[in-house]
Amino acid sequence: MTHDSLSPQNKDLLGAFREGKPIALARVISIVENHRPGFQALLHELLSRPPTAARIGLTGPPGAGKSTLVAGLATVVVAVTGCITGWVLARHEFKGRELVDALLNLPLVLPPTVTGYYLIVLLGRRGLLGEPLYALTGWSVPFTARWPTQAGRCRARW
Repeated sequence: MTHDSLSPQNKDLLGAFREGKPIALARVISIVENHRPGFQALLHELLSRPPTAARIGLTGPPGAGKSTLVAGLATVVVAVTGCITGWVLARHEFKGRELVDALLNLPLVLPPTVTGYYLIVLLGRRGLLGEPLYALTGWSVPFTARWPTQAGRCRARW
């Protein structure tokens, strides 16, 4: 199958998908999941390019434990880093210790909306940490979901 076997609508959809348009991603997913006419040619085109990003996938039927697995892994990561950070703060004196302690306790005393706002300010594309992160990697943390596929990177922005 080639790009020529795609319908004109799917050719346009494929172009919008590769430009990173969120609505195109949603439509491609619907076409493939529901096995609509032309889904095989569309899927072939999407998977015909070599991968440009690392992929991590976790799939399965509803109730298979995907969310439980992700929550468990996140809990382990947070518990380990939290214990190490807590131990360092409790056992060692260093310059800026109080500031680190205050920053770590801030999410506990601020409303979630305020914490979220400051995370956006900090990690946004023009933020204190977001700008260098974007310059180095091309990653933009807030409001961005990336689905690296064999067709390349697809970015959806809300």
